[in-house]
Amino acid sequence: MDIFEKTYFPQAEDCTEDGLLRLLEDAATAHSVRLGIDHDQILARYGCVWMLSRSWYRVPGPPAPGEPLRIRTWVSQLEGWGTWRAHQIGESGESLELWVLVDAQARKLVPISRIPMPEGLALEEGQKLPAKVPPLRGGAPAGSFTVEEADLDVNGHMNNTRYVRRALALLWEAGDCPAFFPELRVTYSRECRLGETISLAADRRPEGILLSGQGPEGKPRFGIFAQG
Repeated sequence: MDIFEKTYFPQAEDCTEDGLLRLLEDAATAHSVRLGIDHDQILARYGCVWMLSRSWYRVPGPPAPGEPLRIRTWVSQLEGWGTWRAHQIGESGESLELWVLVDAQARKLVPISRIPMPEGLALEEGQKLPAKVPPLRGGAPAGSFTVEEADLDVNGHMNNTRYVRRALALLWEAGDCPAFFPELRVTYSRECRLGETISLAADRRPEGILLSGQGPEGKPRFGIFAQG
């Protein structure tokens, strides 16, 4: 199994939930380049792009500014429509993500068999897939945001880390939430585009906070379950 490893020295902006996700994204991108399955190569050869469908991480706490943080990542298991990517974060943190393959023009799922991938992959013993974030029925309004240029990525839609950044920023503005969530699950349902206004609803539960982002048409775009 091909494993990519890099030691980071986090800056202040990396010591947040979305900052940690950016470090994981950086490691995953570098590994994908090495495997020949990064965005540019997949788009040029097969007309497809990667999109994140689900993600989950669990860490003891936020990264410490200036302290070395080793991140290891590998492709963990292939599915019919995508692939699981695992991360080891420091000594005891972990992450698992489901990436799907999408036709760049039609914006429809295509089988992972469309592109060459490493063979013989399987989830490690004891590793559990994160459950999807459950739908939020109702919930209290928690504000809204409009997708800006700074939120976009190479696919022309909102970057996965920015969903978390923009949603949690609304919680922090309202107060009554921890400074950092050591466990986070995200389910991405639909793309968020430049100029769209996304409304957020929240449901505070004993085990954490359930957040749901809806587009202007009233349909769910993403769900976040944050545990403190």
